Amino acid sequence: MKRPSFLLIFGLICGILFSYYFELNYSLIVGSIFIGLLIMFLIDYKRKHIFALFFSFFLIGIFICNINLMSKLNNYINDAHQYIGIIDKIQIEEKKIKMQIEIVSVDNVTCSERILLTTDKEKEFSLGQKIKFTGILKQAKENTNPKMFNYKKYLLSEKIHYTTYQDSRNIYIYDEEIPFRYIVRTKFQNYVIANFSNLSKDNQNLMISTILGDSSYLENNQYDTYKNIGLLHLLAVSGLHINLLATFMSMTLAYLGVNRKINIVISITLIFIYGYFIGFPPSSVRAIIMFSLSLFASLLHKPYDSLNSLYIAAVISLLLNPFWIFSIGFILSYTASFSIIVFFNKVKGLFYPFKGFLIDNLSLILSVNLCLIPLQIFYFNSFNFISILSNLIIVPIASINLIIGFLSLLFSKLTYILNISMDLQNILTDVFQKYTALNFKFKTPTILDMTFYFLILLIIYNRDILLNLKKEIKKVIFCFIVLSIAVYSMDMYRNIDDIIVDFIDVGQGDSALLRYRGNNILIDAGGSAFSDFDVGENITLPYLIKSGVNKLDALIISHFHDDHYKGSMAIMENLRVDKIISNKYPTEDEFLKIIDKNNIPLYIVNSSNDIFLGGINIDILWPTNNIVLDDNENNNSLVCLVNANGFRLLFTGDIEKEVEKQLLKTNFGKVDILKVAHHGSNTSSLPEFIDELAPKISIISVGENNFYGHPSKQTIQTLIDANSSIYRTDEMGLISVIIKKDRVVIKPYQGPFYQEDLIKFLNTRRNYFLTFIIFLYVSNITVRIYLNMEDKLHELQ
Repeated sequence: MKRPSFLLIFGLICGILFSYYFELNYSLIVGSIFIGLLIMFLIDYKRKHIFALFFSFFLIGIFICNINLMSKLNNYINDAHQYIGIIDKIQIEEKKIKMQIEIVSVDNVTCSERILLTTDKEKEFSLGQKIKFTGILKQAKENTNPKMFNYKKYLLSEKIHYTTYQDSRNIYIYDEEIPFRYIVRTKFQNYVIANFSNLSKDNQNLMISTILGDSSYLENNQYDTYKNIGLLHLLAVSGLHINLLATFMSMTLAYLGVNRKINIVISITLIFIYGYFIGFPPSSVRAIIMFSLSLFASLLHKPYDSLNSLYIAAVISLLLNPFWIFSIGFILSYTASFSIIVFFNKVKGLFYPFKGFLIDNLSLILSVNLCLIPLQIFYFNSFNFISILSNLIIVPIASINLIIGFLSLLFSKLTYILNISMDLQNILTDVFQKYTALNFKFKTPTILDMTFYFLILLIIYNRDILLNLKKEIKKVIFCFIVLSIAVYSMDMYRNIDDIIVDFIDVGQGDSALLRYRGNNILIDAGGSAFSDFDVGENITLPYLIKSGVNKLDALIISHFHDDHYKGSMAIMENLRVDKIISNKYPTEDEFLKIIDKNNIPLYIVNSSNDIFLGGINIDILWPTNNIVLDDNENNNSLVCLVNANGFRLLFTGDIEKEVEKQLLKTNFGKVDILKVAHHGSNTSSLPEFIDELAPKISIISVGENNFYGHPSKQTIQTLIDANSSIYRTDEMGLISVIIKKDRVVIKPYQGPFYQEDLIKFLNTRRNYFLTFIIFLYVSNITVRIYLNMEDKLHELQ
């Protein structure tokens, strides 16, 4: 096999993912080993060593993942304990400081772990300080809405299992002596910051961020600009930084007449020191390993294989930290490198006979985007096609600025030239930022979408080989493609009449998205009155975008309490909203300014109104047009009865018992699904009201461990007595209600098994996968029989 390192990385990745997603026990591990040995026994001799290599690293992946999932702090969570640790990383945010702490001891018992400590900005802290504090550890939460950012995985990629918060006044300096490794890193960072102090504020932030690979130095608008025009890779220490630094050093040493071997040793040492100074982020580890391997190959006069080098770098990286497999930086860095190595020459060949620097750069940009576009859409839900042009023009300028930036660390006078050159870079980024017409938003692609994309890419890449295949093999491939398209189309068509209601987990608040045949209605948007956390910007809006919602046909606000409407402001600023429907005219100035700026019509409705939107019929049951309640805003909530595919859903806002008594007089009948009023508070859900509704399914939208103690035990018991199935967002995350023509399907997004799109996808489409596996197996047998027959005919001739 030309590149056996592929088997190493493939086996390692499979082992890590298998260990993470499935709860391992003795029987499962023994069973895996038995199946592996059985496969080795059944396959032919030539393939035994290939499978053995793969299976060995599969087991290594299981082992290292399992080891890294274990934490010595498991016995200390949810109770107060005294911790002593060293500050390893500091991230200063607008209102708080986040510090990664290397724990030395817990309650005077030696312990080596990492945690994330968050505190206020009243006190200054330094890298390497040994601190003492008492805190309660909490496990990092996974995303409770599908497709959203997984904080737990992010922290695992930093080798952190637990987090805690402590007031800075209760954090004490335990030891003033700072370890040497932190002194060196701090001095380098301070030197870089001081060296660029002559630059303008924007240029200073940008160059510090670029050299240190730390985007926290940037203003929010700077970061967003680089993100929007596809230049975020310039801010991560990657191949560009390492290659420029090492190549420049190597050329300088060669010019000075330094021996070639010494030159290579110095260059490798330099890039490793630089990597240490910046904390070895995943992209820098890849670049350093690959560059070092290329220099060693040159030193030993051996051929250098970029793809083999990439696989080896990935193996080393994941052995160091298996959870880098979940790091977006790691995934994008390795995918970009793979795409360049595999597709660059193919893309460049398309421009023949044109050659030169411009063609090389354009080929590089196009080749890297072949694999990166679907990943960018998957993670960020947008792709700006202007990024092709921005990379073509700005990257060469940024590369020159980076070289000048490195040189100015030695010759500070160069910062004057650097300032002018960076001004040009900023002007160009501002120009490209204005072209928003080519910035397209996309819904998060499914695993099936991604599979089809890369399958098509594989077919195009191997078109020459495919054209030269035997006719019978072409037929098998054609049948496979047709079957794939048929299965994909059937899956889409059979769900076309489904009405989907997603009860989004917005913490202590309400938000539900109704979707039917491209029509989207949002009932409430969540929000918070007691926190700076913007629910709309961080949860509701991202979920809508990731679900492919670019327009709301209607935004229904049950009433103007923060936990129901405040999240709508971020939505109105970023998505097209055709109309707002509510119980009364709002008084919030900021809300009124936003609807006025975006020309969104506002409709005030009551029980005399019915709403018909894109096939969804909504009856307004409350408030009535002749009853005015007291000043309790909860009791003015809109009560909406949704009729969908013959099923009835009741949205109750935050109504209390007084309104429930009034609604009992209307005799509107039973419902199939009830959104329980006021987050399950004991001020709502009268037993006679629940008995009258007789809901088969009850949804409670409520925050985990909330201040109010919602839902009340009384409400839960009332629902149990009514034989209603209870679903809670605090326990299950997002609750998806799929209303088909003949039944209702409830899909809570709960637990680690269901929280991963891949596992969820495989679980819900197992019949399709069985079809594919059987078809592939039959295809394989058919091709092998055909080739066997052809070999025998050839022997007879």
